[in-house]
Amino acid sequence: MEQMQELLSPINQYLTLLSQHLAGSSEQITEMGEQLRKLGRLQYKSGQEAQGKFEGLNNRLDAMLQWQDTYAIDKARLDTLERQIVQVSEILLVWLDDLDLLAASLKEQGQTEWLKLLGTWTHQVLQALQIHGIVEMQLVGTSFNPTLAEAIGTVARQLSGAAAQAEAAPVFLPYEIAEVVKRGFIYQNGTLLRKAQVITFQGDDHE
Repeated sequence: MEQMQELLSPINQYLTLLSQHLAGSSEQITEMGEQLRKLGRLQYKSGQEAQGKFEGLNNRLDAMLQWQDTYAIDKARLDTLERQIVQVSEILLVWLDDLDLLAASLKEQGQTEWLKLLGTWTHQVLQALQIHGIVEMQLVGTSFNPTLAEAIGTVARQLSGAAAQAEAAPVFLPYEIAEVVKRGFIYQNGTLLRKAQVITFQGDDHE
């Protein structure tokens, strides 16, 4: 019996170690299973997030394409509107020039009864141009600037009696503009639309 127990003792020890090893392996397998389940859930969550991001990207892309289509339509309408504004502005400028010529002719002929009506029409045309972003340059009394105006003549300065008799000579601007024959215009952003045609005082009047 003692011999049998001695023989069985190593076997029992081996079985105990094997049981312990199996128990540890079972725990490892259980832990690995839990990790695999966590990994699966993480992959599923990541997949859902990636799908959501892709859907959001597609939605933004669709919105961008729709915006581009809308912008293309709006740009075409804007281009048409700008061409119409240019055409209307050109007609108004021609009409304004005709009104100025008519007013000058009536003034020379002494027919002043129509000048008030022509002045009203001229003011209305200038307002219409301003609505379209076109502003008249106020050049009378300023020095001649070749980038803004074209000089078509000169005139001698007529001094009043008091100015002529003054001890100190009056100071005048060099090449001062005396009269605007044809109005000049700029856009509201400062870009030149049309140079004015002007008459300046003679060059030696300021010396």
